[in-house]
Parts: sequence; C-alpha cells; structure tokens
Amino acid sequence: MKNTFLLFLLAGLALASAAQVPAKAIGTPMGKVAANPMVKAAGQPNLTSIKLNPGMTRKLVLPPVLAHPPGLIQGEQTITGCIPAEGPRATAITISGTKFGNVQSDVQVKINGIAAIITAMSDNQIQCVVPDRCGSGPITVGVKGKWSGGGYFIYDWSAKFATFAGASGSYGNANGSGVVARFHSPAGMCKDPAGNIILADQENNSVRRINNFGEVTTIAGDGSQGYADGQGTNAKFHFPTGVACDNAGNIYVSDNYNNRIRKIAPNGTVTTFAGSGQTGHTDGRGTAANIGYPRAMAFDGTYIYVSADGGLRKIDLAGNVTTMPVVGGSGIVISSSHEIFMNGGGVRYVMPDGQVRILAGNPQASGMVDGFGQDALFSNTSGDYAVGGLGLDAAGNFYVADLSTLGPNGNMTLLRRIDKDGMVTTPSDQMRGYNSIIWSPGGIVTDNSGAVYLADRAQHIIHKITFQ
Repeated sequence: MKNTFLLFLLAGLALASAAQVPAKAIGTPMGKVAANPMVKAAGQPNLTSIKLNPGMTRKLVLPPVLAHPPGLIQGEQTITGCIPAEGPRATAITISGTKFGNVQSDVQVKINGIAAIITAMSDNQIQCVVPDRCGSGPITVGVKGKWSGGGYFIYDWSAKFATFAGASGSYGNANGSGVVARFHSPAGMCKDPAGNIILADQENNSVRRINNFGEVTTIAGDGSQGYADGQGTNAKFHFPTGVACDNAGNIYVSDNYNNRIRKIAPNGTVTTFAGSGQTGHTDGRGTAANIGYPRAMAFDGTYIYVSADGGLRKIDLAGNVTTMPVVGGSGIVISSSHEIFMNGGGVRYVMPDGQVRILAGNPQASGMVDGFGQDALFSNTSGDYAVGGLGLDAAGNFYVADLSTLGPNGNMTLLRRIDKDGMVTTPSDQMRGYNSIIWSPGGIVTDNSGAVYLADRAQHIIHKITFQ
C-alpha cells in the first residue's frame, strides 16, 4: 500500500502492547465528571464548559514514538518528557531533554509536524506554545537542522457548530438557501466532482444538492414513495439512504426499500443500475442481482461499495455485483489511496483480500473512552437507521458519530476524532446544557478547510462543524 498514514498506523498498533483494553478500563463508570478539576465540587456542573464531555473517560496510552524520525538528519539531542502532555491551542508546555544548546535561533520545535513558538530555553529545557490546530502527534526538536523525537502531545480540540442548511426541528421539502431550505430525515452524503454535497433526503424520497454557499436544489425524486425511472423530479424513490459519486458526475443512490441501486446521470436522468427489487444477496449483473436494503455507499474510482443485507457488495461501473466476505458498516469512506474504511465498534480497514483490521476501537467492548488505537472505546457507531456516521478528511483524520445512553438526560451523540496516527479524542463543546447538539447522525463529509458537515436526521438539518 502506498498510504504512509495507514502503514504508520498499523505499525503503531502492532507495537502498542497488543492494544488490549484492561477489564478495569472497560468497566470504568462513565459520567464521573465531578472529578474533573474544571467542574465545581458542589451543584450541577456546567456541561458545556468541562474539559471532557459527559460520560467520557480517558485512557491515555500514548502511541509509540520514534527517537529518530525517519527522513530527517539525526541529532544528538534527546527528549525525555513534556509537561503538560495534553491541552488546547496556545498551551504553554515545557519539553525536557538533553543537548538542546543555548542558542534559541538554532532550535526548532514541531508538534505533529507544525512549528511551535519557543518562548525560552536552556540546554535541558525548552518552553514553547502549542500551535493552533496542530492536532495530536509526536514532538520533534531540531538543533541546527538535525532532529530527534521521543515525545507526544495530545491536542484538545473544541468544536463550533453552525447550521449550514435546514431549520432545526422544522421538516419539509423546500429548496432555498441555508435555513430557508427544508429536509425530512437527511441521511447519506457524498461530494460530487465540483465539491457540492449530494444528499439522500430519506423521507422526502429525493436526492438533493447543496452547493458551497448552502443553496439547496432537488436533483431527482418527486417527494412521494414509489419506484419509477425518469427525468429528475419525475422519478420516484422509496427511502433513499446512501449516495456515491463517480468521477464523471454520475450519482448512485441506495434506494433502500426498493432494494435497488439507482443511477442519476449528470443531466438528471434516473435509471436502475443494479438490483432486482427483491431482498437477498444474489450476485449478478445489473437487475439480475439481489441487493437487500442497500444503505451506505462509497466509490473508490473503480468500484462502488454498498453496505446491504448479506454483507458488503462491490459493483463495477458495468453493473456487475459481487459480495465481499465482510460485514458492512453504516458508514463507508475511501482514502486518497483507495483503501476502504467502515465503522462498527470503531473504524475498520478492509484489506483487498477481504480481511479486516481494526484501526481504532474494540468490537468486543463498548464505552466512550479516549485513547490510542484499540485502547479507545466507542459506544455505538452504527448511526441512526444504520446510515452514516463516518467521515474522512484530506489529511487522513477520521470523524465518527458515537451514539450513547450515557448522557445526563439519557441518549447523546458525540463526534469522535481519530487523528492520522490513531489517537482517538473527543472535541469539547458538543453539549447545549444537558443535551448533545447532535441528535441523530447521518452522513458525514468534509471540505478542504477541515470543516465537517453532518446530516442530522432528527433535527432535519446539516450541521457545519469547525474545530480549534
């Protein structure tokens, strides 16, 4: 594989003490927020300002770090520690070690590859400030162009929510800009070649387009349940759930209750691409195949992957359907190197031969525990109505919507972030009072700035989430 992110992550997982979660961590009571120093000892805590989200614990098993980063000239200096080893942007940290020298202009510090500002130093200590949006990653120190590693910093992200399209709690079927538009249970999403969001609007039985300015239009579907090919809004769908786009601008739709994959050409013509309309998982070409209740979809440049009853289906652009020996996920994403990732107890990597590797999370245990790789725990990443809940940005970071019953008022959904080296953290500021901002997660996509867009089925909106 050419994806260095994946190679590094898999190597790190192999080194991380077999990546097993002790029974003590699995059984840790969730919601012990009163122990957090940012929470007042008496009275109800303000859950919008505590460092950890409610129900969260931390199992800070750090990933293995290299004393001599590859591809860099090796230095004689060493890193022996970092205090604190976790914090948000602008955190002042002290790096301990040896042979840093006493000339500040000779020294550089990077966290996760991003340069930090040095404020003071000596031969065995460096004081610096954590750069904005650097993310979790290794600490490296360069002296006169020669580098050493050995430290790791966990970056505490905070989330900022805005409504990109739709109006919270107000469902309907209306085109328009931003909050003027209306959806009814928005579900799977993808990006088309022009960067627009393509959305499966489930209970409106239609496929919508949202451009970069939040303007919403209907591509296909007349809004009523049914099955009919045709031009644009003359076509009918029944509970469309997932969408995928190919490089030519064609849109593929998981027409869930019709047990079919539909294709929307760039001119808006809707045809049936695969599926007989019957449940089951019989392979074949086009309508000779059976595809039961198709859900999440993704396109890797050659094949369309569909999670459906019976497992993960693989469809080429000629419509030939085969079944991979893998349990499908409610969310599927494809990396820039064409690797397949799915959620389900965390994040899974589907190898070309159908074998599955666990990148983060532990399918044998559940909870909401931050940590590295399989030391982290997820509660329920299956999404609502088994759709969505997984995204991947251009830098190789994953976003997972995690549903839990551990919230102060019962159910809550928190967006978890998996940095490219496998460190799982949960950004703060995801609560309004005692309720999570996300209610019922659907599809997740990202843009080039690193913003995350999440379809919320219960609120009938598209969230835009930025991070600091």
